Amino acid sequence: ESPVHQVTLSDYYICKYEVTQKQWRAFLPTEGKCIVDGEDRNKTAMDKLSWEDAKVFADTLSAITGLQFALPTEAQWEFAARGGRTRGYKYAGGNKLDDVAWYQDNSKGTSHPVKQKQGNALGIYDMNGNVWEWCSDWYGSYESYPVVNPTGPEDGDFHVLRGASWSSIPERLGVANRNNHKTEFRHSRFGMRLVMTIDDLEAQ
Repeated sequence: ESPVHQVTLSDYYICKYEVTQKQWRAFLPTEGKCIVDGEDRNKTAMDKLSWEDAKVFADTLSAITGLQFALPTEAQWEFAARGGRTRGYKYAGGNKLDDVAWYQDNSKGTSHPVKQKQGNALGIYDMNGNVWEWCSDWYGSYESYPVVNPTGPEDGDFHVLRGASWSSIPERLGVANRNNHKTEFRHSRFGMRLVMTIDDLEAQ
């Protein structure tokens, strides 16, 4: 989580919530692990995704729509989680964990439908808990000097995951907390959300 450093980002859009089971099945046939039924299943965050799975979904959606969807960079993810400019909250949307996140103490051992918890100042939901979210960056140390639109190391062995999950202990849910895993590794705790640059949408 350190060193603390200044980051400048270009404008972008980010999904209000994690990609859901229904959204995934609309474009790709593979289904993740989900133990809830009915309409709740459709609204539940897509899970059991590797980084490669998430990248394929972003690329498929881009090809179908003609827009450029992508996994967020780690910097884009954290800026959105903080609600834009830093507001001093420990979690995405507040300081009371039960208000904003599904985690070990309240999840009953599974992922949940999106948008059930309190959103943050930008109207973005579930950036803490529910499922870990893949980022585009390879995992590596932060620079100590100011950076513009950072994208992480040029290569590596692990990709970044942010936000923690339904099984995480409270200590893992701060907005600055980082995780990483092998690109091809799938887990029931791993999901995704997408970003798109402002220029991509305005060009349509």
